[in-house]
Amino acid sequence: MTSPVSVMQGTLDLLILKALAAGPIHGWGIGDRIRTLSNDKFNVGQGSLYPALYRFEQRGWVNSLWRQTNNNRIARYYELTSDGRRALDDEIATWRSSASSIESVIPGRDQPPRKAPKSAGSPPTTQVTIAMRIACCLVSLPTT
Repeated sequence: MTSPVSVMQGTLDLLILKALAAGPIHGWGIGDRIRTLSNDKFNVGQGSLYPALYRFEQRGWVNSLWRQTNNNRIARYYELTSDGRRALDDEIATWRSSASSIESVIPGRDQPPRKAPKSAGSPPTTQVTIAMRIACCLVSLPTT
């Protein structure tokens, strides 16, 4: 088994918002949910997670409340607001656009970059990094 990798720059908000889309959860559980959704490929450290959650609260993307966990401890639970769901949709759209642009640049190691097709439609599939495949899978998971 490979060890978890750090989250790629620019994907932290997306991963946290996606984890919260499944329902209210405490901070420690968000990190666990991200690891589970990514098949143990992504590890979001507490030093990155909690500042992001604070930022989300300031932006109105999440609400938080104190309640009891399954282990009879008191923890702060976070849940997405309607603004948070819109932010998730925006993050997903940005990710897909970026991934599509990267796809057009990396057709093969020995080939020049491919120009974007002029007609509408999706670009042909090429090899992408493991991290990008995982993030794309996270983005495509249904929200409840």
